[in-house]
Amino acid sequence: MRLRWILLPLGVLAVGAAVAYYLFWVPPQLADDYEEKAEPEHAKIGQTLSQVTGEFNNVVLGTIAFKRKDARAYMRTYLRVAARDMREQRRALRRVRRARRELARIDESALTEPPDWPLLGSRGDMEDAQALAGKERDYLRKARAFLRDFAALLAYEVRADRWIGRHNLSFARAETRIPKVATSPGQITGPLDAAALRAELAVRGYRRLKPPKPMRAEHRRVAREMQRDIRDQRAISRAVKRNDFTRVRAIERRVKRDLKRRNRASRAALAWLVDRSRYARQIEDLKRRETKGYEAFEDL
Repeated sequence: MRLRWILLPLGVLAVGAAVAYYLFWVPPQLADDYEEKAEPEHAKIGQTLSQVTGEFNNVVLGTIAFKRKDARAYMRTYLRVAARDMREQRRALRRVRRARRELARIDESALTEPPDWPLLGSRGDMEDAQALAGKERDYLRKARAFLRDFAALLAYEVRADRWIGRHNLSFARAETRIPKVATSPGQITGPLDAAALRAELAVRGYRRLKPPKPMRAEHRRVAREMQRDIRDQRAISRAVKRNDFTRVRAIERRVKRDLKRRNRASRAALAWLVDRSRYARQIEDLKRRETKGYEAFEDL
């Protein structure tokens, strides 16, 4: 009987010790296990994004302006700059696609699913691990969303630049086909009217594009300007047919003034895109989450 009374307290103490060990010593070990597996995956996300965010810049998303000289020099410069821009855009698009594949290979369970033992999820280090896993889940989701959005933007830019180039070059080519000393109005109006038709086809192709939401206003602005170019070209052609060269010179002066305004609008749109657009905010948010994640793993 006495032995029974002795063994009973010893058993209670053993159970208590086991429970205490389970509740107080196991959570830090599980949190360490989570950190060991999750932090490398966190680092992979940051490394993958760093290969892409550097491509979000003026060179990839915009074109350096150059002065227009004679039509042939303009065409040579335009084609050279356009080819350079296309290379930059396509390289950036390849990097984004590669980054999306790399994020698809992230061990998501190691990053977002810490051990979930009974009674331990809301205790001490495990509570911190669960909270961190939720933040890492958001980090990975937002990283994938940014890459998807950036890929769509680059794909749009490639197609848009192609149509804009066709539009701009149609007028430059028309100018090269006009004799320096025309002997009839048709020698001037023929190339101008043909260029207007080609430019109209380019505008239609451009309008059919579906820009990402942040680019819709800029897309509409550029489409209006392209259409304005065509109207001006046709107005010049009509004035030449009437031998009204005063009207021709008036249109050309207005076009030059308008070009300065358009250039300012384009520079402002590019600055907004690179510095203040949704894409820029996404990049800043991802960089902040990367830093905060490292700090959280260090504190875990």
